[in-house]
Amino acid sequence: MAGNSLVPCAVKPMRLVATLAMLALVATGPATAATLPLPQQVEIPASAGTLHAQLFKPEGSGPFPTVIALHGCGGLYGQMDQVQPRYRDWAGQLLESGHAVLLPDSYGSRELGPQCRAKERRVLAFAGIGDPQRFFRTLRGCGVEVAFEKTFADHHAFTEGESAALAATAKRDGLTLVTTEKDFARLRRGGALVPELEIVAFAVTLRFHDEVRLQRFVTDRLFKARAKKYR
Repeated sequence: MAGNSLVPCAVKPMRLVATLAMLALVATGPATAATLPLPQQVEIPASAGTLHAQLFKPEGSGPFPTVIALHGCGGLYGQMDQVQPRYRDWAGQLLESGHAVLLPDSYGSRELGPQCRAKERRVLAFAGIGDPQRFFRTLRGCGVEVAFEKTFADHHAFTEGESAALAATAKRDGLTLVTTEKDFARLRRGGALVPELEIVAFAVTLRFHDEVRLQRFVTDRLFKARAKKYR
């Protein structure tokens, strides 16, 4: 099978972080660090699909302060599709202190596997977008060693022959194939993922330091432009 994984940029390496919020939650069984209650499966609608998550809740009727725990580059699940022990341990300790714990499955929800490898290996980066060079610069800016670049036209429809050639080059030179999420989606939809093709889809996330200030700025400009139009 063709493999794939995801590497985020513009965000520091993922770690367990907590965001406290008061939620009205239904009670479940007692929780200890050694024995956890069965989690509730949660589905969160999003514009790009559905985000699947595991929700652990302490005993009681709530509301509970809730910790949203983000998994690292290895993903949420380990062997046998079980939540990895490190996250179960965190959940157990937090449940004992009276917190509910929500564990989103960021990669599995997008059918992506573990994403730890790209910064540890030399890569062959390819892209069929408007500005491939910007993508290559972003990779290097995130600490990825780009040994070879391959550009395609914007909105390029990849063929099996092109995929096989990329796989052969990467295998010959001991490189990992890396592309954009957009190109990976086209490869998958177009049926160009040959069996020997293993690709890391590199995700770039744009975050603003002061989102509230930005929102106010944009809203102010929009209202001024609208007022000027209807004078």
